[in-house]
Amino acid sequence: MDPAGPAEAVADTGYHSNDTLVALKEAEVRAYISEPDRGRRQWKDKPEAQAAVYWNRRRIQGEHGKGLLRRRGELLERSFAHAYETGGMRLVYLRGRNNVLKRVLIHVGALCHALLDEQRQT
Repeated sequence: MDPAGPAEAVADTGYHSNDTLVALKEAEVRAYISEPDRGRRQWKDKPEAQAAVYWNRRRIQGEHGKGLLRRRGELLERSFAHAYETGGMRLVYLRGRNNVLKRVLIHVGALCHALLDEQRQT
């Protein structure tokens, strides 16, 4: 970890918004956030947001950006899909949000531990 903070941020489509991209640009963090299909955008009176969105768009179309997004999909999306489908987390028979969150935390923590062990062996 860099003591100055993160240099790059990789996220999926749900995090793509003008406010998020402008905030990341102001914090000098390079964003690699997938852009949803919104159609043509209206940029009237929003030059900062337009610049941030266009910089992000340029970055995700490059080789480095595509590689980061591919790696995020491999590591995060596949892991959570495995936890929810194969691991039985799709249906949790617990009462209360806190109890469900505890179960998810333990389950995903064990999955991450297993993945790290597997990675160390290769």
